[in-house]
Amino acid sequence: MTSDEARMMANVNTRALRLFEDGYRCRFRSNHILEIRNADGTGYLVDRQTGTCTCPFYQRHDGRHPCKHLLGADRLLIRQRECRRLLALTLLKIWASLDDQAIPESFNSSLVLLKVARRWTAHQTQPANRVSIPAWFY
Repeated sequence: MTSDEARMMANVNTRALRLFEDGYRCRFRSNHILEIRNADGTGYLVDRQTGTCTCPFYQRHDGRHPCKHLLGADRLLIRQRECRRLLALTLLKIWASLDDQAIPESFNSSLVLLKVARRWTAHQTQPANRVSIPAWFY
């Protein structure tokens, strides 16, 4: 490996670690194929079984060097799951604190979700509590 290739791979490794922070999201298309999309909506397919990707970098290098999508796919999955878990726990805490009206026995889920959304919105308006909600949540 030449020094230029080593520098390029160091850059790819650094970028692979930042996929989640850079707005990338992924989802499974099949057991071993992931679709990874950036914030602009551009998506690539990563085959974890064969170690291939449809991105221009991987295609340009004829598979000799892994791209950031291949290197960062597992970490991206873990970060997404962590974020979803944290959001779910936060919503559960808010839900548990709903005390303005008892939940009726008929349990109208829409009413409960509306109360949670109102409480979340009120909580978010306080500057110390402001949290950005990831795009994948919507």
